[in-house]
Amino acid sequence: MSDQLTIEPGKVHTARIYFHNDAAPTATGSIATGVRLNVQMVDVMTGSTAPFATLTSDNAQPRAVWDGVTLIGASSSSQAALRYVSDSAKLHVGGSADGTQLDGNDLFSSRGVTLGCDHVDGAIPSGDRCAGFVTFEFRVDQPDFVVTALAKIEDSDSPFSDHVTVHVGDVVEVRLMFQNTGTSQFDNVILCAILPASMTYVDGSSERANSLTNGEYTPLRDGIADRGINEGSFQPMGNVFVKFDVTIQGDAITSSTWLSVPSFARATTSAGYKEAPMTFALLG
Repeated sequence: MSDQLTIEPGKVHTARIYFHNDAAPTATGSIATGVRLNVQMVDVMTGSTAPFATLTSDNAQPRAVWDGVTLIGASSSSQAALRYVSDSAKLHVGGSADGTQLDGNDLFSSRGVTLGCDHVDGAIPSGDRCAGFVTFEFRVDQPDFVVTALAKIEDSDSPFSDHVTVHVGDVVEVRLMFQNTGTSQFDNVILCAILPASMTYVDGSSERANSLTNGEYTPLRDGIADRGINEGSFQPMGNVFVKFDVTIQGDAITSSTWLSVPSFARATTSAGYKEAPMTFALLG
């Protein structure tokens, strides 16, 4: 255990918080009463964060003590979500209350969770027998994803590329890809193509390939070049490919020119959206 920890996305870490009543056993009021513990920890951290625990008692002096730990991310700008692992908070003590599962909602509330020694009643007698610690687990999630856009002339032997040379009237096959590269699941992922004026979507040309289709392309309803398609949920490393055709329109091309489209494809998730570029050499 350490008071400084470099966290790793996708890993589960264990926190341990010690407590000890060091009053003299024969002193009046040596039993601490109303003992509660609360933890303050952010949901999302950027770079680093310092969660801390506060231990309070109705009759102790001082009434509250606290300590903390520093969690360090991969870089000063990296973000990560800290998720309490359900039902992981436990009391470890020398009395008969040892092993009691504690309420995680109370632990992270401002009021805190009640501790104890022989009973979870807030009473901690002095001495080593009733010294103990609370443990809980938290998972480090780092949502992230990628979206790419590639294209080639339909039925050509050319490889898919993000730079394509086209002529007026050409049919171009476009392939979009989304992949969850983070450590948490994404739901309701929207994949959309944003076509420039010089391109028209070919009705009925969309197909999809993912784990549900065993990697084979199957027909997909139109909409990818309109409001987009809801591709559903993706666990970490899950992905989907969508391909469709567009035609190159002559009325938007007056001479040979490069058309750079920085936002040709867009993937929208609960963690925001990302866009993928495409560049075309338009030859009239």
